[in-house]
Amino acid sequence: MLDRLLLENPTLIRARSTRAHRGTLLHYIGANGLEDYRQKTPPNAPDILRLLLRSGAEVNAEAHMYRGDTALELVATSIHPLVAGVQQEMLEILLAAGSTVDSATVRACVANGRGRAAEFLAARVDHLDLEAAAGVGRLEQVRAAIEAGASQDQIQSALGWAAEYGRVAVLEFLLKRGAEPGSPAHGGQTALHWAAVGGQAEAARILIRHGAALEIKNVYGGTPLDQAVWSALHDSLGIDYMPVIEALLAAGADPKAVVLPTGNARIDDVLRRAISATES
Repeated sequence: MLDRLLLENPTLIRARSTRAHRGTLLHYIGANGLEDYRQKTPPNAPDILRLLLRSGAEVNAEAHMYRGDTALELVATSIHPLVAGVQQEMLEILLAAGSTVDSATVRACVANGRGRAAEFLAARVDHLDLEAAAGVGRLEQVRAAIEAGASQDQIQSALGWAAEYGRVAVLEFLLKRGAEPGSPAHGGQTALHWAAVGGQAEAARILIRHGAALEIKNVYGGTPLDQAVWSALHDSLGIDYMPVIEALLAAGADPKAVVLPTGNARIDDVLRRAISATES
């Protein structure tokens, strides 16, 4: 059907949506920043992408979902192609067609929880800024950015990304170079909250050893333990959150910070045992 419509009206391939984002058909393949009901990635998305490119889609055309976004940036930061299992294939198609990628694209992936896409694209970028380098574990580039004069805010933000993605070598380096484990990293959360978001037990233990507060609240009013439980209950990527939940409890996190029942029997059992241990 798409092929027939494009043959009948070739100008469709460069037409712009009348909505504020002004997206083209190629932007819609990203399933990101568009109308909610259109944010879907079907199994044949790579084939649709190839058809659009063969039909003359402008691969680096920008739309206004978040900033000046290209199709590659939308695909790379969207959860839908990832869950559908076609994100990397789509990125490969776009790169082969001439899509550009830079440190800002990698940083956007890191900021949106797309760690695998960040790693894949980082291999195609010569220079990464501090936050992007921290998120993909490039210690030497992190070191270079700090020696070049990174700000404290940038260092704090990098600490959060290193924690979320379990980049322990980067995490320990940043802590030695002045990052504050108890101060906000970004998004109204401390690095320990971000370790909880990513299900990173070892990162959490490192931060706790360096004095990260267990009961500090994030912008949503949740402790790191509360954040870990919330992330586990809303996970769509198959992350095992039990190790980080258990690490926080073992360090003394208050199990009563989480409202029971959570709806997850395994988590409820661990929390109830922790509550019993504190009351005995």
